[in-house]
Amino acid sequence: MSQRNNLMLVKTLYMYYLNMNFINKLLTTKRTKHTLFLFFILSFCSCRQSNLAVKKVVGNNVLASDIKQIKYPLDIKPAISAHRGGKYIIGYPENCLETFKHITKEYTMIIECDVAQTKDGKLIFMHDDAIDRTTTGSGKVTNLNWPEIRSTNLKDHTGRLTDFKVSTLEEVLSWAKGNAILSLDIKRSVDREKLISLLDKYEAHTYSEIITYSYDAAQYYAENAPKYTLSVGIRNMEELNRYLNSDMDIANLKPFVGTRRKDASFYEKLHRRGMIVTLGTLGNIDEQAKARGYKIYEKLIAEGVDVFATDYPLEVAEYFYKMEKDN
Repeated sequence: MSQRNNLMLVKTLYMYYLNMNFINKLLTTKRTKHTLFLFFILSFCSCRQSNLAVKKVVGNNVLASDIKQIKYPLDIKPAISAHRGGKYIIGYPENCLETFKHITKEYTMIIECDVAQTKDGKLIFMHDDAIDRTTTGSGKVTNLNWPEIRSTNLKDHTGRLTDFKVSTLEEVLSWAKGNAILSLDIKRSVDREKLISLLDKYEAHTYSEIITYSYDAAQYYAENAPKYTLSVGIRNMEELNRYLNSDMDIANLKPFVGTRRKDASFYEKLHRRGMIVTLGTLGNIDEQAKARGYKIYEKLIAEGVDVFATDYPLEVAEYFYKMEKDN
């Protein structure tokens, strides 16, 4: 029943209650009448509340099944990419499997996360060159063996200690299929052949994309991992034309337009080629939204942005995905 219909029902019942002689005879005091009316109002509020719920968009949504099905226009808009897998969540560290599970429990998410390589060749998740900021340990990732890093505990962004351990790429790959899309930011220390071999082992091309920071890197993965979607920096027409004039499969390219707003006409040029527009709202735009309200995100969608790469994935998801259920 809709909210409007609920209100009409309450009004009708109240008029019936005031005017019917048998009710007036039964209810001899104002207090009793007011109690019954309060009951009707509470019933109305209860009906209204039960009509509101968070729509869990995990499961049947294409973002949780096959990355190749994520095409323009998106089924869900905006799609949300969680920078570092969730950067500012109390009790949940960045680049941590338990955090990934936490934020995807209610919503479909793209998990942007950072892949590094230890001294003994283990592929793990770590943003910084050193583990000091995010763990109880110390030292550069490339100077530490995996058992040394695994023995530490992760800290959240406030420095609070958690029971969580540094996650390996293999652990996350075994979980992610059917639960999230991974957007893998590959650190310079990573052996690309080792990376591709592990991704292929888990058939990760169906639920993972590889972030590249240069044309040469994109070309390498296009040649050596042709099944994978590549996130490529396309911030202007010069960069767009370079990719359009290359031998790369345009269907496998997902433009990242940077962290500054572009003119809507540029987004339209990408859309006309079937490309999805990802804007990094992390940093300035996210902070503006927190200070002035989330309407700024709505303006970005109207201009043509499809995916927000944000430091506040749960807050943005709450704003856009929490809505009334269909009647």
